[in-house]
Amino acid sequence: MARASTRKSVDPAYLQALGQRLRALRKERGWSQDDLAEHADVHRTHPGKLENAEIGNPQIGTLMALATAFGLTLPELLTFPFQTQPEREESPRP
Repeated sequence: MARASTRKSVDPAYLQALGQRLRALRKERGWSQDDLAEHADVHRTHPGKLENAEIGNPQIGTLMALATAFGLTLPELLTFPFQTQPEREESPRP
């Protein structure tokens, strides 16, 4: 009998922000997605899928490999500003 998965998906806003960060770091170096995959020794489709937030639960090993390829620690790669919801201004109450 198959076990039900108890894994929770990562916040989609965080995944989008991570994808933007990966794309920016890759472009700063003048690398294609294939170049990044080669530098990180990950499957060639992973950089594109991560940049487009198509992987709901990125594997820690993949993220560590990407961080190393960029010359960053994992915390440096994963620390960046993002918002889970757009900020709304409170309207004054009458």
